[in-house]
Amino acid sequence: MMQTGKEKRWRSMLMTACMVFVCALMLQVADVKAAELDSGTTDNCSWIMYDTGVLQIHTTKENVWLNTVYESGYPWHRYRSQIKEIQLTADGGSYYVIGDNCFAHCINLTKVVFPGGKKDPTYIYAGAFKGCSSLKNITIPDTVERLASGAFESCGLTGFTWPAGVNFVYPDTFKNCKSLKSVDFSKFHSTASDASIAAGAFYGCSALESVAIPEGIIYISDEAFYGCTKLKTVTFPSTLAEVSGYAFQNCSSLEEVDLRASTKSNLKIRQYAFKDCTSLKRVKLGTNVSMLDGFAFQNCKALEEINLPSSVNTVACFEGCDSLKELEIPSSVTQLSFDSDPNKIYHSITNCKNLEKVVIPTSVTKILKGFLDGCPKAVIYTTAPSTAYQYAKENGIKVVPLNGGSGDCGTNLHWYFDSAKGALVIGGSGAMKNFDRNEDPAPWTVKYGNLIKSITVEAGVTTIGKDAFANLSAVTEVAALPASVEQIGETAFMNCTGVSEVTIPASVETIGKDAFKGDSGLAITTTDGSAAADYAAANGIKCPAKTAAQVKAEAEQKKEEEKKTGEGGSAADPGAQGGNQTGSGSQTDAVTFTAKNLTFEVTSSGEKNEVTVTGISDKKKTSITIPATVKYEGVKYTVTAIGEKAFANCKKLKKIKIKSKKLSSVGKDAFKKIHKKAVIEVPSGKLAAYKKLLKKKGQAKTVKIK
Repeated sequence: MMQTGKEKRWRSMLMTACMVFVCALMLQVADVKAAELDSGTTDNCSWIMYDTGVLQIHTTKENVWLNTVYESGYPWHRYRSQIKEIQLTADGGSYYVIGDNCFAHCINLTKVVFPGGKKDPTYIYAGAFKGCSSLKNITIPDTVERLASGAFESCGLTGFTWPAGVNFVYPDTFKNCKSLKSVDFSKFHSTASDASIAAGAFYGCSALESVAIPEGIIYISDEAFYGCTKLKTVTFPSTLAEVSGYAFQNCSSLEEVDLRASTKSNLKIRQYAFKDCTSLKRVKLGTNVSMLDGFAFQNCKALEEINLPSSVNTVACFEGCDSLKELEIPSSVTQLSFDSDPNKIYHSITNCKNLEKVVIPTSVTKILKGFLDGCPKAVIYTTAPSTAYQYAKENGIKVVPLNGGSGDCGTNLHWYFDSAKGALVIGGSGAMKNFDRNEDPAPWTVKYGNLIKSITVEAGVTTIGKDAFANLSAVTEVAALPASVEQIGETAFMNCTGVSEVTIPASVETIGKDAFKGDSGLAITTTDGSAAADYAAANGIKCPAKTAAQVKAEAEQKKEEEKKTGEGGSAADPGAQGGNQTGSGSQTDAVTFTAKNLTFEVTSSGEKNEVTVTGISDKKKTSITIPATVKYEGVKYTVTAIGEKAFANCKKLKKIKIKSKKLSSVGKDAFKKIHKKAVIEVPSGKLAAYKKLLKKKGQAKTVKIK
């Protein structure tokens, strides 16, 4: 249908009216979106809070401070939860300070716009954006010279580019920014002598995956990266001089620490610096590292490899490093326990359960008790004699001499020769192997022969092998044999013509044929009734001790005399009619004696001849053997019991070997407070029975019976 001119005009007018209405409506909507919610002036600034979530702050003055004593003092504080965007504008003016907590806890803030150029702020003070949990990105102008403590603490930042003007990372800057994955330090520059990543700067940044510490940083302070659980790689600068306490504690994804780039002298790694870095496998140190402080690598359970350079002078850093198998202490170290504070003794190695080899130089002159505690597989390799060698012997730790003159002489025995003193020492535990003086002489005889002036057999050795010291004619001194020795092999000391005296304990039950043949001027010192006294008598060797036969004869004579006195019933002898009974009806007081480092009490005499172990002669002993039998005054007694509290409070006692197969009782608390990791060895075929017998006798549950 054709429209008339009049209809067209009306139609055009109607469309124009509609357009005007729509535009008016749009303007009205725009006005609604940008409606002013509140406004005011403060510190030479005007501010407007729009109901769209925009906070606009404008200044026309120079170097304006947005600062107040309290967070609630800022006039926009009451709109914290509504602020989504902050716009800082300036006409002919500039900002100087964004003050403490200026925009703190604006939990919905997502955007910050700075004026640009010289109008931008110079300082951003402490906590300025603290708690802005929705703020994922922010670009800080390069005019800024300080990002003070906690400036972005607990923000939602996912990444951050460090501004060129800030040359110091202040405390808690990004503390608990749990979404922060990366920080770009490429614009960082500092020549300050104290430039650092300050305490707690990245504390709890659990999403941080990698970080390149910029050149110029000298200190990484306490807890700087504490709890950055996803931090896998860290690049350290050449300017680094110290990694402070707890700096990387609980960085459980960190796999490698390489500090070789540092060129600063005396680089220090402080206490607990890498504690609980449970994925840390490798630590690479440069020749400038001087200190590894207390527990620096505590609980680094994956640590397999670390080099200790010769620059290191303090090592007190390993505890709970379960994957560490070998460690070589450099000769620059003089002590292996750090005790400048008497209340804080840091041991260099403890509770490393798979550590097998520890090489310790003679430069170490101080090791405090506790070193290598909880390292059951550890073997000390050192030169003998030395502080480390002595420590190993005193604490029941296996030791292997590294001397030019040293080696093995049994499954668990070693020897070393101190050429300066001409001293031959046999150490370890167990039996010495046998030698043949003609076909297979002892290695010390082959190597040193007439250079050997003295012989020492240390506690723990149970057997002196055949021909062990045969033909060592230059030897003039043999140290008293320890009570651990039970047997001396054939021709063991044959032709040691310079030896004038040997002290042999009662523990020695067997002396082989011709053990001291050719030692014409020899005298044997021993106890009455011992095998050594019998050997001396049989071989024409000077010995003041009585033989077993003499002791037995004297005992029988004494019994006859006592019997006669008893029959007479003399009133002058009140004991003839009564007294304490012992054994099979004899009228005598209980007999006690000491042998083989143990104390015994005779519980039955006559036909049975039984004794009870009542104690130990030295509570500091680390190992003992409870024999099957023991001799006293020529009489052989069977060990049938262990008395009440016999070994109580022997805190160093770690190895107990029971040879007696006739134990019938073990007293209450017999093993109370012995070493918590002690091992009790029982005779073959007696394990089940003795486990019942030894159950709940005061020992810790960790004590093993095998």
